[in-house]
Amino acid sequence: GTRADDGSATDLTLIPYALWDNRSPDEDSVMTVMIPETAEACARPLDRGRLGAAELSCSYVNPNDTTDAVRDGRLGSGSGDQGIPRFTWWGHKGTQEWIAYTFNSPQTFWRSDVLWFDDSAAGGGCAMPRAFHLEWWDAPTERWQAVALDADYQRAGDRFATHHPSVVRFAPVTTTRIRLVVELAPERSCGILEWRLPEMVE
Repeated sequence: GTRADDGSATDLTLIPYALWDNRSPDEDSVMTVMIPETAEACARPLDRGRLGAAELSCSYVNPNDTTDAVRDGRLGSGSGDQGIPRFTWWGHKGTQEWIAYTFNSPQTFWRSDVLWFDDSAAGGGCAMPRAFHLEWWDAPTERWQAVALDADYQRAGDRFATHHPSVVRFAPVTTTRIRLVVELAPERSCGILEWRLPEMVE
């Protein structure tokens, strides 16, 4: 196979549907049913460098982690991957926390993709958050406002996903600041491997 991001070669493991279906009965299973034959045919979320140029801030970050991990493009092998940089609130448990992007000029946002760091299956202290939501900075009122979720997300709870990003779509907002507000689970912390804000396709 060929990686869509840089054109380098990579190995692929293809599992027939009959085997996948029998070995993965839970709702967290992920399956690709079609594979593009060329890198040019891949439909990738657009981000023409705007996240790299943004300023990152947060309520807290563990001293052994880094906020830059949420935009380095490294997804690892799963939500509990210990081998790649990550951002966590480790040390804080059961609290409300946040992480935010600030931009030099107004940007339009309509979707958020978050790949959570969850090592609880291996006995770690980070798990999926109890709840989360997105807010945007309303400059005229100087207040944070919650995004308005698209209709198909209104009853989707907190749209948690393991091993693949939690995708949330909402009514487009234009702002210089957007943040992810997270309520940590009781006696648990939480972290993020990647937080993407794909650009709208014109």
